[in-house]
Amino acid sequence: MVYGKGCKGNYTKLSSLAVKTPLFPKYNNKRSMIYIDNLSEFIKQVINNKSTGLFFPQNSEYVNTSEMVKKIAEFRGKKLILTKLFNPVLKLLKVGIVNKIFGDLVYNQNLSGFESNYIVVSFDDSIKNTEMEK
Repeated sequence: MVYGKGCKGNYTKLSSLAVKTPLFPKYNNKRSMIYIDNLSEFIKQVINNKSTGLFFPQNSEYVNTSEMVKKIAEFRGKKLILTKLFNPVLKLLKVGIVNKIFGDLVYNQNLSGFESNYIVVSFDDSIKNTEMEK
C-alpha cells in the first residue's frame, strides 16, 4: 500500500474510519506499506544508480493495521479503543474487504532493495505528515 498526501485507496478509508469510530478491532496482522516520499526516493535511487531488477520497496518495518489506525486517531486528536471483541467474527469472515484490512500481505524485507537506504521519513512521521496535511 502506498500512502501519503493525495494517495487514494485503503489508507484514506482507514483514516476516515479512525476519526469516526470509538472502537476498532485489535487484530494481529502484518502489512508491507510505503510512504509516498520514501517511494519517490527509492525511484530516484533506481534512476541514479541505473539499477535493474525486480524491487519491492516498503517501509523498514511491517505495519499492523490496528496499530496504524490507532496512530491515525491519535494524530487527529481522537480517542480510539482497540478491542479483541470482534476477532472471532473477523476470523470467520476472512474474505473480501475483511481480508484486505486484516489479512497479512507482506514482501520479504530483503526484497526491498538498497537495504532501506531510501527510507527518508520514519513510519510515525509519515503518519503524522499524512494526517496533518488533511
